[in-house]
Formats: sequence, C-alpha cells, structure tokens
Amino acid sequence: MQHSVFTGNALPPSCGLLKRTHEGPRQPLLSGPAARSRADVAACSTASSAVSSEASGVLLSAHPDAVRRRREAEQRRVETREQIDLARQPSWYEGPAPSNFLHVSSREAFTQAISADRLTVVDFFVPWCVACRRFHPALVKLAAKHPDCTFLAVNGGDPSLHEFVASLGVERLPYFQVFHTGRLLRQFAANLSKIQFLRSQIAICKEQILAGASHMKRGGDIICQGGQELASMGIEAARQASEELLG
Repeated sequence: MQHSVFTGNALPPSCGLLKRTHEGPRQPLLSGPAARSRADVAACSTASSAVSSEASGVLLSAHPDAVRRRREAEQRRVETREQIDLARQPSWYEGPAPSNFLHVSSREAFTQAISADRLTVVDFFVPWCVACRRFHPALVKLAAKHPDCTFLAVNGGDPSLHEFVASLGVERLPYFQVFHTGRLLRQFAANLSKIQFLRSQIAICKEQILAGASHMKRGGDIICQGGQELASMGIEAARQASEELLG
C-alpha cells in the first residue's frame, strides 16, 4: 500500500527549508523578481529531492516475490563482484595440497591416473567459477583424510583440455567423476552445500571395491582348494596304478 509523502500542501521537515531561518548565517537577500525566482528554484529543487528519496523507500514492495527478486538481484551482483575479484587474483587452485591431490595437464595423464588400482576422484573446474573456488579448500581437506584415494583437478578453462573435458559430458561445474581401474563408478555435479554427498559417494565406492575384492578372494580360495583336491586325487590314482603294476 502506498502512502502520500506530504499531508496537504505542507512540505515535510526533512526537506530542510523549515530550518533555514534558524541554522547558519543569513545570506544577502536579493530584491525584486530575481530574489523570488531564485528562491522558487531552490525550493523546487529541495522539495523534489525530498520526494525522490522518501518515495523510493515507500515504493519498495514487501510482497514475498518482490523481496525474493531483490535478494536474487543482490546475489547476482555479489557473484559478479566475486568473479571480477577472481580474475584479478593469482591462481587459487595451485595452492598447497597433499601428495595424493594432482593436477592433470593432458589427456594421457588423465587416462593413466584413472587406470590405477585405487579409487580416483576427479574434480572438473574453471578458474573463474566462484562455486569451484569455494569448494576447493574442502576438497583439499577431503584428500588429506583419504590418502588411499587419488584426487585429480582438471582445469576445463585450459584451451588444450577444453574439448577433452566436453567430450566427457561435463556441462556444469563443479563436476565430479569417480573411477577405479579405469571404470567409471559415479558422476555428478555438486557445490559446497553438497560436500557431504561427495563424502558419502566416496565411502560407498570404497565399500563396493572392498566387497568385490573379498568376492574375488573367495573365488580364488575355492579354485585353489579345488586344485588341491584334484592334485590329491591325481596323486592317489598314481599310487594305486603303481601298486597294480608292481603287484
């Protein structure tokens, strides 16, 4: 609901005109039409300024949708300022990191890293991505807590890697892929609010790898046991055949 700035024809006290007779030294007065013209211009200018400043506050709607749009607009302005700041700062992604946190600079290095017999978490990013930068410190800490895993950082902003990253289906950032011995286990987009989701996916993949290794071990044990039984049967058959020949 809009409210009138003035009541009747009276000017509001905030316009400053009502204080002129009490504050500051009195200026020399002009006489005649010039004095009246100058005073009218000053009064009109001050009143217009007061109307503009006070009306701007009155016209701001308190409707939830209007409040949401103003907040979204402010958030966009904040993100734009952050992106400008990022462009002016050194490479944030090249800071200190544990030894299992590696930067990939070629397709060959990527293929070799994900083919290893250990869980490999790949982080795709670009230097001007605000969400990527916010996620980076948490990712470095996560790598320190999982020394048995390899963490790869792939800069999609590198011209030599741009087409390669696009060929992997990366459309949103930050984007993650999880590999084991060259096999893709998981892929998803995430931001800092979803760091717990990344932790859970790493834990699930580790459990799957351990379960698979345990299954292979049991299969190997069964094969080994069967081989031993066959060997024992062969030895017994050879002994019986030898006794028959000698008897």
